[in-house]
Amino acid sequence: MDSSSATAATVAPVVTSAPPLEDCLRLLRGERDEQKLAGLLVAANVCRAGDADAVANVYRAVGPRFLRRLLNTGLGKVEGGKEEEREAYMRLAVTVLAGLARVPEVAADEGVVSTVPLVAEVVAKSTDPAITEECFELLSLIAIASEDGAYEFCEPGVIDMIFLQILSLTDGSKCVELAINLLQLLVHKLKVDTMSSEKLQGMTRMVTCLARIFAVLHTAVKFDALHMLTFLLSQKESVRITLPLSYLKSVKLFVMNDI
Repeated sequence: MDSSSATAATVAPVVTSAPPLEDCLRLLRGERDEQKLAGLLVAANVCRAGDADAVANVYRAVGPRFLRRLLNTGLGKVEGGKEEEREAYMRLAVTVLAGLARVPEVAADEGVVSTVPLVAEVVAKSTDPAITEECFELLSLIAIASEDGAYEFCEPGVIDMIFLQILSLTDGSKCVELAINLLQLLVHKLKVDTMSSEKLQGMTRMVTCLARIFAVLHTAVKFDALHMLTFLLSQKESVRITLPLSYLKSVKLFVMNDI
């Protein structure tokens, strides 16, 4: 991404009237980054309009690869660009993805599901509450849309990045509400007895993080964490037997320290 692309992301006016879909799609299919970025600015309005067919067309036109590249650039994983430019890329990518994911068909697509680790990294690194809120909304939409989306959170490091942000959030904030709603969704959707050993490690991290939230925080979130832990540990005995010993030890360690 070069500086001229950043100009398109930060300076170009956002259309406020009914967005011209064909113009948007033509820009998104363009070969140059400047065209795609201009198309994404219009695409944000297309998504807000709520037409599922139009949103699906936008997603097919831009494709997940460019959106992932935009996230990587925003996270500083791609060389070049000033800090304010990277922030603009990240904000645009998250906003567009959140709009696209409001259509379940798009949220369940493999390309969108694959962005979960990157979006979790944005959650961990961003200091802008607006971006963080949008990330949690996006992650929740992905988790709801498909089983693959929910199980993507068990990929290495994903839960840890989300957990670190929860500990730093202001009690009672919208971000805390969205974060806890996401964890509650995952706790009730993920099934331990259908997990591979690799995914099971991610679930183990979730239990450890919930136990730590219970031990460290002294707010209403503490009780949310306790309820989620209770639900996880109340699963049938045959499921609990499949869990590694560290799963249960981590809970005992943090909960007992809080008593």
